[in-house]
Amino acid sequence: ITGFRSISSVLPAAFSNYHALQVKFERRFSGGLYALNSFTWSKAIDNVSQVLEEPAGNTGTPQNVFNLAADRGPGAYDQPFNNTTSVVWEVPVGRGRAFVANAPYLLDAIIGGWTLSGINTMTSGQAVNLRYTPSPVTANLPSFLGGIALRPNLVGNPILPKDERTIDRYFNAEAVRLPSVTSPFGNAGRNIGRSPSFYQLDLGLQKSFALPFNEVSKIEFRAEFFNLLNKTNFGAPNGSAAGLVFDANGRVTATGGFGQIRSAFPARQVQFALKVAF
Repeated sequence: ITGFRSISSVLPAAFSNYHALQVKFERRFSGGLYALNSFTWSKAIDNVSQVLEEPAGNTGTPQNVFNLAADRGPGAYDQPFNNTTSVVWEVPVGRGRAFVANAPYLLDAIIGGWTLSGINTMTSGQAVNLRYTPSPVTANLPSFLGGIALRPNLVGNPILPKDERTIDRYFNAEAVRLPSVTSPFGNAGRNIGRSPSFYQLDLGLQKSFALPFNEVSKIEFRAEFFNLLNKTNFGAPNGSAAGLVFDANGRVTATGGFGQIRSAFPARQVQFALKVAF
């Protein structure tokens, strides 16, 4: 249309379903021990992501507005397994506790009144959408203005076996092909990839003990260790197939970063806090 660069439209055609099995175990044991375990087994299915919340190749627009059924797949927030274990233990040493209950003030200030807490988190990785963006078709518009990200064609399984995945080759590029300009809509399903699982153990150590000045004076100390075991948790692999280059025999000669992982969650972090009240 003369005089118009692009025309965007909003359609009431999105849907989202979420089903889950949730199990919680909670118990307060004697001796100051508390345990809580929360487990979720779930499935999130939709046909579009929320605009401006588009992780790992997701987009707020369908690939083909005339074939919305092709966009039905795992949601961007689909996380099949999520298990979180929390433990709080009041170490039974010091005044008012099971052991060394009559400890002198100085000794109690050192060994008494400690509380140990831990949170262990284990989750499935996030869904990854394989995509490419041909600028002649989309005009490189952001999705909230109507821009789309198309999916490639598959000639095999793009998901490599676990023992073959590396940070440089997480997906099988040989199984991916870029559609032609005249038939830009690929046959790859939406969100068929998944990033590595996430594991992290956090630990907290805290203590509060009275000062001998008055009834309200005290010192509170806390140390927190995030990712205590320094576990390397990788981010989502690059699902953009736009940079793939093939020779005449269909072999990949350049990946453009497709299937590479170049991000990781923070390594071990330690912080301390001290509060004195009079």
